[in-house]
Amino acid sequence: MPLAFFIIQAYGFEVYQFHPGSSCCRAEFDILAKVPEGTTKEQFRQMLQSLLAERFKLRFHYEQKEMTIFELTVGKKGPKMKESSPDAVSVPEGPWAHTEPSIGKDGCPVFPAGRDGRTEGWAGCNRWTGFNLSMQEIVKTLSFNLGRKVVDSTGLKGKYDIDITWYLEWNGPQELVGEEPADLPHGPSLIHAVRDQLGLELIPKKGTGDIVVVDHFEKVPVEN
Repeated sequence: MPLAFFIIQAYGFEVYQFHPGSSCCRAEFDILAKVPEGTTKEQFRQMLQSLLAERFKLRFHYEQKEMTIFELTVGKKGPKMKESSPDAVSVPEGPWAHTEPSIGKDGCPVFPAGRDGRTEGWAGCNRWTGFNLSMQEIVKTLSFNLGRKVVDSTGLKGKYDIDITWYLEWNGPQELVGEEPADLPHGPSLIHAVRDQLGLELIPKKGTGDIVVVDHFEKVPVEN
């Protein structure tokens, strides 16, 4: 796996925060580690942070960069998302758990009932299913799938259940303000699906974001 993958997992960074050509993104490593049963995602992140600091001597800093971002707003007809029940309980998965989805009649992935927020693609069709999600969690998932920073300007404070499908033909992040990926013949792009299925608008504009710059890492990990 590229070292950048482990850094993203450890610190919760977004893919857009790394330059694909940087040396840390190209360097690949195999890591074998035992994770105690019952370890939470936050504890797992802390374990990864310690591993990167001790074994790889990782050091990094942030730089501000101008980039195309998306501002998330409420659509003209209001949000279409279902508000979560106050006593809603989702089934969390372990840090490395992965339950294979089945394929529905529409050709899109279908997840086991009650599973926590997941996205998966199959033959061009992507599905995102999540329960009891805050806007912060929704924005994070949108940012990951768009490859761009997403800023929440909805003003929504509740928790929501999400079930959304879209189609993807990957051509890379959208560089020009105002440019939208076209819908594919069998279904909408993510931007249009968010508008039509969630009642929210993703507006491209110029903004700034934190870029992660790796100052140092050991290509040959230090042994304990």
